[in-house]
Amino acid sequence: MGRPTASLLTHMAKILVTSQLKPKTVFKSGDAATEIIEYVKKNNLDLVVAGSRGLSRVRSCLLGSVSRRLVHYSGCSVLIGRGQG
Repeated sequence: MGRPTASLLTHMAKILVTSQLKPKTVFKSGDAATEIIEYVKKNNLDLVVAGSRGLSRVRSCLLGSVSRRLVHYSGCSVLIGRGQG
């Protein structure tokens, strides 16, 4: 499965808007967890929604886990959606 596209993020944002939420989608480059955490802190966000690829424990320890870092360091609530597989 590839990276999310702008059209997918736009579609999800429309769904959230109809649910009375105020979503914002942002594209950044660099280390994913670091970029997200900095953005969260700079913009004082309440919630981050992220996915998890479900790496094995060994791969997760060796490579790190974006979702794990978000949960521990973002300073706000984090909703992790688990991928299929």
